[in-house]
Amino acid sequence: MNEELLSLILLYRAGFDTAELFEENLNRIFLENPENKDLLELECMSFRDAVIYLSRNFDYSTLNEDTLSRALIRFLNRLRPEQDTETFAIRLGELWDVLPFHTTRKDSPFYMIYYFEDMLTSGKTDLLRTCIEDLLTFYNESNHP
Repeated sequence: MNEELLSLILLYRAGFDTAELFEENLNRIFLENPENKDLLELECMSFRDAVIYLSRNFDYSTLNEDTLSRALIRFLNRLRPEQDTETFAIRLGELWDVLPFHTTRKDSPFYMIYYFEDMLTSGKTDLLRTCIEDLLTFYNESNHP
């Protein structure tokens, strides 16, 4: 299917409100691929039904981790202004739990989110903010071409 749509489903499962973004992106992707029957089927579903459908039917063997990571970061940047640091960190921890891959590779933007909740509970909010900023800017030209 599509890593963009999957990223929005994962963010939703982590507690972010992505229904509007999902619909917006599904419409755009469908208009670019009107012959795609899977997209047509998704267009006819409610958001909740689409979440269930994609969660059950996404072909993870075709998943491009880099494409998914870039989509997640792009949408996290759009969602960040709506969240205080504590809530954002907790939801990023939830994202770790629903990611289809877990990595501790430093060349992955998500290698640190497993520790965000620990940083939060131990009062290391300055470190947490820095790590969140690093996550959100991971794919910026100056950081990761």
